[in-house]
Amino acid sequence: MLSVRRGCRSIRTDTRFQVFGPEPEPGPEPEQSTRSFSSTLSSVLWKANDILLLVAEDFYQSQRCPPSRFLLVPDTLDQWAESTQLRLLGYQEQARLFLSQSREELVRQLSVLEELLHVFPAVLISNHERWQGVELREELGGVRRKLEETLSASEKEKCVNVCQLRVSLREDERLTLNSREELRQQQLHNAICCTHLELQECLRVKGEEFVTSLACLTENLLSQLDNMLTPEETEAALSHRPFKDSTVSMESGAETGQTPCPVSSVRTWSGIPYLSPSTDLPSSVTMAITASITTTRCTMGHLAVIEQRDAAVKRFEQLFRSEWSHSDDDKQRRLRELQSWNTHWRQQIHTLTHTL
Repeated sequence: MLSVRRGCRSIRTDTRFQVFGPEPEPGPEPEQSTRSFSSTLSSVLWKANDILLLVAEDFYQSQRCPPSRFLLVPDTLDQWAESTQLRLLGYQEQARLFLSQSREELVRQLSVLEELLHVFPAVLISNHERWQGVELREELGGVRRKLEETLSASEKEKCVNVCQLRVSLREDERLTLNSREELRQQQLHNAICCTHLELQECLRVKGEEFVTSLACLTENLLSQLDNMLTPEETEAALSHRPFKDSTVSMESGAETGQTPCPVSSVRTWSGIPYLSPSTDLPSSVTMAITASITTTRCTMGHLAVIEQRDAAVKRFEQLFRSEWSHSDDDKQRRLRELQSWNTHWRQQIHTLTHTL
């Protein structure tokens, strides 16, 4: 016979053909975002197997056409079911191979990403530091250019006053000229002192802005690292096995100056002290500091971010103190020059007065 009648018993209930497990229990369909690839594949294959068995059973039991007309159709229902399920199992194996390769590729890509993350904080923090330094120099340069303009105008006025100083001046003319020159000197003195204060204020504001923005950038980077799985964790999650304890090695910890810590451990990172122009502060003086940052993890990426942050602070602090020192030195130099000229002018006036 080319077909087999099974009476009331369906081939779909035969355990031999339930190669994808028993019928799933009825219930609400899970959301698409919560279904894994494996569970979705198993559901599709089970439904396909069940439908094909139902169609085959109906075909072989209907006898609507002589079986001899279907030369490529197996002689019996059992043979047809076995042949069809072999194909379905082949699809299942292909899907498993695809899933395995996808997992390996994902782990590889995460490893590459982890390597890039060791470079990314350095680049991002370095760029941030560089632009902050550029802005600081531009603002300081603007203040100094205004002083140079004032100095240039004052120097021209000085030359005029010097040219007018001569023996033939009447007493009232001499007194007027001396008053004008003393006023010029006082205005120049005020301009030098005000510029110095403006430079210090600019340094203070930009230094505070740098520390605050760097602290914010650091917190964002650490937060991103908190939410990122390591390759070990990803591989363990994909293979449904506990991942090996991934810790920062003693050697790596020594390189970064940080205490090695497990990946899963909570860690609190200290804040950044605000910049001070002097390193000789009394121990009783407490410097302001940004808020500390607490992370849920401690990885090599976290350590790299903190290392780059602290290095950037040291470099910017050197620039900050250098500019502060330059501002002090420049003020003292200009005031000495002004005082020297003031003494010389008074001597000239005194000599001219007693000569007359």
